[in-house]
Amino acid sequence: MDLACRIYQAYGQGALLTIMSLLIPPSNKARKVGAKRRDGVIYPLLIFPQAGLPCTLRKTTGNSSLEKAVEHITNKIARMAQEAKTRREAKAKREAETAKIIPLLPCWDKGQQRGVPNEMVRSALFSVKNKKQARAYLEGVPIVVVGDGRISYRGQELRQDDEDVWLQIMHEAKARPLGKCVEFKPYALLKGVGWAIKGQSYQRLQISLERMVATALTVSSHRLGKSVTLPLIQKFGRAHGGGPWKVWISSEMVVLFGDVHYTRLEWEMRHQLGPIAKWLHGLYSRPCSTLSDEGGDLWKGSGSADGLLKTFKANLKGALNELQAVGFLSDWRIEGNLVYANLKGALNELQAVGFLSDWRIEGNLVYVVRAEKKT
Repeated sequence: MDLACRIYQAYGQGALLTIMSLLIPPSNKARKVGAKRRDGVIYPLLIFPQAGLPCTLRKTTGNSSLEKAVEHITNKIARMAQEAKTRREAKAKREAETAKIIPLLPCWDKGQQRGVPNEMVRSALFSVKNKKQARAYLEGVPIVVVGDGRISYRGQELRQDDEDVWLQIMHEAKARPLGKCVEFKPYALLKGVGWAIKGQSYQRLQISLERMVATALTVSSHRLGKSVTLPLIQKFGRAHGGGPWKVWISSEMVVLFGDVHYTRLEWEMRHQLGPIAKWLHGLYSRPCSTLSDEGGDLWKGSGSADGLLKTFKANLKGALNELQAVGFLSDWRIEGNLVYANLKGALNELQAVGFLSDWRIEGNLVYVVRAEKKT
């Protein structure tokens, strides 16, 4: 039996072609052009480019030197296969160890929820100004925060539509180690944020992502114990011709979320709200909220462009009505400069979805008990 046939039977076609490539000089490489039947078995038919003639290896009875050469090569192939397997196992082990080191965003479990750090949701970082107002460029200016924390921001002014995009990106990134590429289809992201599927929306999405790449956000607070500076999105790339888009999120982002220092937002409810109502929805979705706020704090904290507090209060009433209409607030009232919001509807909803196990209201404070994570 030809040596080629023996190798083919024992190791398969791939091994035979590999051996041929090692035995034959590069200028005389063989390539498969078909097959021929012999003794009821189909063997590959090879052709040498220089000679232009089909051939198989000749009989090698008594050719011990060639037998040894082939044995050496087959042993080498076996070693190479084992080494490749060892490398694959080592790579898998390294990736598993790396996954333990690279931080992950907390899992807010429900597909209808989105997560945002508490300092950000209580701030004017994503302002309530409308799209008709020009966006200013902010050169490291302080951002108003309602409650504990300080934020400074460098970059083009951000709005509530940017926050919609950022929340959806964080939702896509939460199942992956931070710092790794997050791929998504722009169509799916537009559906996720509730925008119309048209060319203008794709352009709007691209501009929003590019805007958030060119940012520097510095956050400090008592619970952090330090200042953290990072971009909202570390890097953004997009493929032409309908391919996926890609973003990268800084690993430092996990510090802002922590294990419990973030607010869960009901996503479908947020879709039904205007800019001011969206901001209030985030503010009042915090695990610890007061039942009253100074109107001036809300005015400044929302980043409103209203020049007068009384003008903002008129818009604020409309936003509170929106929150009541979607069932987030059961009641509200404004007395002087104080806004009283009855959060019972929101607290009951958070308890219904398993985020809270219990809550109570004492005076002007809301006390909540977080539900334990299921393992």
